[in-house]
Amino acid sequence: MRENFPSLGLLNDGYQAKALTLSAIRLGITVDIYRGKLRDSEELDNFVQSSDLVTQIGDEVPISLLRNLQAKGNLVRPSPELRSFGKPKESNVQILVARSPHGQASTWRPMDVIQHGQGIVLSTNAGNSEYVQNIALSYAKEIQLIGVALFGMNTAGTAPSIDSMVIGPTLWGEWSSVGARTSQYEQHLRALFDLPLGDTQTLSRNVVTGFFAGKAGANLYRPYLHLMARNPDLKFEQYGSELESFRGQVTAHGKVLLDLNSTIEHALDFMNGVIDE
Repeated sequence: MRENFPSLGLLNDGYQAKALTLSAIRLGITVDIYRGKLRDSEELDNFVQSSDLVTQIGDEVPISLLRNLQAKGNLVRPSPELRSFGKPKESNVQILVARSPHGQASTWRPMDVIQHGQGIVLSTNAGNSEYVQNIALSYAKEIQLIGVALFGMNTAGTAPSIDSMVIGPTLWGEWSSVGARTSQYEQHLRALFDLPLGDTQTLSRNVVTGFFAGKAGANLYRPYLHLMARNPDLKFEQYGSELESFRGQVTAHGKVLLDLNSTIEHALDFMNGVIDE
């Protein structure tokens, strides 16, 4: 790996690949996105060999292909042996974790998962955050995680357990881009390249984000006029492609959790066409 601004080869495109690329540009890391066919071909081999490190987001790249690239001496991270399992929204608590090759690890604040009408709200966890974080850190070490992962946890019983895991940045961790000192994308890059990890502290005491769908064919730009005027602190993001039924999210952070929850729930209802005021 070159010491002077190494290059990253991304094997797939999409919303999160673009977000990762923007973070890489800020760090001075060159990113090339592979747009050819995902198969063991001369075109893919040439692409991979021109990159210092190869990665992918999601699970669309076959594990056998990643193993083959690794066997040819290419640096592939996260490990092809790690695969996502479960669905994040089925867990009642979610927590982002990052870990580097030499074992430095960090977590963001755990987030409660709350069903609200047509949307889902992620709200700063008010329970035993340190206990949940320690469980996530222990599991990241056990599986030898390199990069970022989103762990979903079931805390309803006497012993919290991990029941879902998504390797790499996710839309569910997008709140960190506007609610934490270091986003999941920057932290993922730091971990992949074995750089010291960044500060994951939230920018305010509490962070709340909600995912909206919007009615079919609805103009999702128009609600900005009402919601931005009502609360200038709101941060909006539209994905361009759907995450299951979701098309975007709205985030706020501040001191009073109850007020933030109410603000985000109102915004979701407005974006989803449930209310018009």
